[in-house]
Amino acid sequence: MIYLFLDVDGVLTTNKELFSSTQEYWLNTEWAKELKVLYPFNIKCVDNFNKILSVRNDIKIILSSDWRKHWNLEQLDIIFKNNNVILSPEDTVKFKSGYWGEMLEKDRMSLIESYLRDNNLVEKNWIIIDDLNIGGYLPKEYKDRFFLTNDCYGLNDDAIVEEIIKKLNSYETEKSN
Repeated sequence: MIYLFLDVDGVLTTNKELFSSTQEYWLNTEWAKELKVLYPFNIKCVDNFNKILSVRNDIKIILSSDWRKHWNLEQLDIIFKNNNVILSPEDTVKFKSGYWGEMLEKDRMSLIESYLRDNNLVEKNWIIIDDLNIGGYLPKEYKDRFFLTNDCYGLNDDAIVEEIIKKLNSYETEKSN
């Protein structure tokens, strides 16, 4: 199993979507209005993310994005499917008291580290895709598992997509007993 810690804004969406008209979006998408989703995912980012997800059949998405605070897993499944993402989050990092007050990057990394520790995954196969530069808080032996996107482009950057795919392909497939 490969655990993919995913941010949404700046990865699957870009600033273009963030600053688009919510009213116009809601006129054309009833489900988004019902769930109060303010903007769509970027089509090319989704295409590239689906390309990443298609590399392996053993990827589990763990949502580290702030989107986890606004929608539960069932609602996130609806959002991901309606944005044509081929795999939805299966879990989220958990909010812990005392976080989100100091530095957003440090706090996000702390939540991911807690998830890894709490689920005995530190030595397992995992990657992080985020537009927050949280990689500076990773121990050096794990820095190659962090992929920084730019919030203006998200996963529109083919070089980052290729780096992620190369990393995913470097993990051996788990053998079944």
